[in-house]
Amino acid sequence: MSVRLRFLLRVLVGLGVICVVVNASFWWKRSRQPRQAVVAEPLSAPATLSVPLDARIEAEQKEQYLAQNPSDAAVRQDLARLYFIYRNFPKAIEHLLILKEQQPRDAAIRVRLAMAYKQINQLDEALTAVQQALSLSPHNTVAREVLGDIYLAQGRSEDALREFDRCLQQNPKSFNAWMGKARGLEQLYIARRPIATTDIVRPVKEAVKLQPNNPRGLSTLARMTFVYLAQLDEAERLARRAIAIDPSLAEPYLVLVEIFLNKPTPDHLDEAEQLAKKAAELDTSRPEPYYLLGRVQMRRNKVREAVVSLERSMQIESMPETVYMLSLAYARVGEAEKARHYKDIYKRWNAFMEKRKVLLGELQHKPQDVGLYCRLAELYLSTGDLVPAENWLRKAQKLQQNHPRVRALMAQLERHKSPAERSDATSHP
Repeated sequence: MSVRLRFLLRVLVGLGVICVVVNASFWWKRSRQPRQAVVAEPLSAPATLSVPLDARIEAEQKEQYLAQNPSDAAVRQDLARLYFIYRNFPKAIEHLLILKEQQPRDAAIRVRLAMAYKQINQLDEALTAVQQALSLSPHNTVAREVLGDIYLAQGRSEDALREFDRCLQQNPKSFNAWMGKARGLEQLYIARRPIATTDIVRPVKEAVKLQPNNPRGLSTLARMTFVYLAQLDEAERLARRAIAIDPSLAEPYLVLVEIFLNKPTPDHLDEAEQLAKKAAELDTSRPEPYYLLGRVQMRRNKVREAVVSLERSMQIESMPETVYMLSLAYARVGEAEKARHYKDIYKRWNAFMEKRKVLLGELQHKPQDVGLYCRLAELYLSTGDLVPAENWLRKAQKLQQNHPRVRALMAQLERHKSPAERSDATSHP
């Protein structure tokens, strides 16, 4: 798989990660109305939010009030929602857990709890919460959408697709279920399953038919139209429409940058540079805007500026694509040692990702194979990346608690961990 295609698939997955937050208020309200048809609300929360002063004051006032009136469920729900929207998920969870104890038969609280847990990658807790919600309210389509979303985060594509199909049987007008189905098919495609690219795009088209002015749907359709159908003019039209509806969403700007990099006239490259800068301004938490800005600057022979942009992308998060571009950029400015450094890193990283991709593809076919979880753990251990190694081993333990290979790898992992790490292990998907 090429560097460019790998990056585009990564961004598509990245868009899926923010889906729940983008529709936070909408799902929050819907979770009490499980059988009603979906009607979009014009709320679009950016992927990164600074908390306004009035919101902080409101939260503090509600906290003080609840300290004196702990049984006021309505105020506690408002506070939990406020924390969720401004991405303070641990505080949202804290209040939702109290609500769960106060209202043990309320399925909506468990749905919200699952959504919050998913946002901090506590997927086992998220799964438990949403399954409890479904046991209380079996026909709750929002709970089933969240369940499908959690399965996607766990890499359980086929389970996710089953849940999204069940949602669509109950409610063929579920925008989120159509979007989730596309992401599930895409996961199978990435795992090298025989999935036609047109089949990946089709559910997003259905979602956009239902909500033609939803900027998330338009952005996703724009990117898929570009990546999978190679229809650049149509992809550009969709991305520009998404920007016109919601100029605060970074995603469509990135789609346009990719399109213009594929037809690099001077005017297109000039606009692409401005679009990439705008995306970086809108979403400071993601590495992709600065990576794309660096690519555009390379094409415009602004190599020194490209180095700065690419290094900034690396500061946010290391991506193989950025490492590769840095090796080229440093070579062009005559810094041979740095160029070799990044080239060697990219080669090792690329080999790792190829091995990982093969193993994840096999896991799609054999999700109960403990040996595959062990091989994934060994792969991460070989790079010294202990947290995902431990996560894969804990998943293996759930399948076979006393498997000798799992025990041996756990002992190996403990030997590598520092005392601080032993006492503060973090769960990751």
